Amino acid sequence: MNMLKTITPLLLICSSAFSQVIYDINFNAPGQSANQLVRVGAAPQYVSQIVYGSPMVLPAFGSLLDQPLVLNMAGNAPAFYYDQLRLNLTRLQSPVLDVAFDFTSRGLIGSQARLAILFDTPSIRDVFFQNDGQIALYSPTLANANVGSFTDGEEFRVGIHVDLANNQWSLSKNGTVLGSAPFTPDDYIQDIRISYGLQLSSGTPDGSSVAIDNLVVSVPEPASTSSLALGICLLWVRLRRIRRTSGGAQPSAIPQ
Repeated sequence: MNMLKTITPLLLICSSAFSQVIYDINFNAPGQSANQLVRVGAAPQYVSQIVYGSPMVLPAFGSLLDQPLVLNMAGNAPAFYYDQLRLNLTRLQSPVLDVAFDFTSRGLIGSQARLAILFDTPSIRDVFFQNDGQIALYSPTLANANVGSFTDGEEFRVGIHVDLANNQWSLSKNGTVLGSAPFTPDDYIQDIRISYGLQLSSGTPDGSSVAIDNLVVSVPEPASTSSLALGICLLWVRLRRIRRTSGGAQPSAIPQ
């Protein structure tokens, strides 16, 4: 038991040392105020920029009850009936990237809108939450790859895993991978934009909307690095036990 108590915190320290959280935004006070425009600022607590529209932090939206960020087309000017925000990545050149957030929608299915998660490389690769209830991965050189579906009012955790080393990306829903598609960037991922608005510029704005919360962008820990960290930690513990035994009192004689 004492050995376990010694190893556990060391494993946590070692494993976390090889991962990086770039953004971790829950849209809660004191950083954000309810019924206000989302506040911009420095990573990791704030989004970098409002590009279009007026994305608002609300007290609740559907089943997201803890100050989610809501995107819609209310009050937005033509021709871009969008709420859109940006997350700068400042020339991040990691071979892998994870994006995760809680999601729900109201009136999206059957509307003329969609939610897009845009990865600027600098040409755009998108994840689309479409107005037919499909979730699609898109690249300029490929047709949409439908990987899953959703319903209005459904709440779930979205996970997007980008594997730049193998030119693949995948999407998960509540931890279950729905599908994958090729990801062939021009260069590094410069930024991520989250955009809600008309699918076509000729459409008519409506009252549909989506909400997201607990937005995390991170570089995950590679499995090989995790194994190395585990080996280093266990070796360190082993050496400490050996030193304590050799430097302590001599064992007593075996009873006759």
